[in-house]
Amino acid sequence: MKDSRIGTYGATALVLVLGLRVALVSTLLQGSAVRASLALIGANVVGRGCAVAVMALLPYAGDAEHAKAKPLATAVPRVSVVAAMALTALAVARQWLGQRLGGYTGDTLGAAEQLTEVAVLLVLAVS
Repeated sequence: MKDSRIGTYGATALVLVLGLRVALVSTLLQGSAVRASLALIGANVVGRGCAVAVMALLPYAGDAEHAKAKPLATAVPRVSVVAAMALTALAVARQWLGQRLGGYTGDTLGAAEQLTEVAVLLVLAVS
């Protein structure tokens, strides 16, 4: 994960997530523009909360000295961690990242944020 260029899997994931997001927002817009707008805002908030919670619950898996953005979890207040945990269901992601990588990286934080946003939009679109 030290290579800053995007790979085949990363590009594929971005295209799929973007397409799914467009489809879900389109579905939400059929109901109400206000509801769709609130869903986008809410999904972003919950997605960012998920990334904060991952940082707080797992150690940094990369080489902190050579990281482009130094790990931030040491400066996250406990109140923020509790709020992020209340908004997200991290048990599976935490278990999987802990076993596979031994912690988190910037790539996994981005993936957690994007997947959480899509999950929130999906739940709102089908409800």
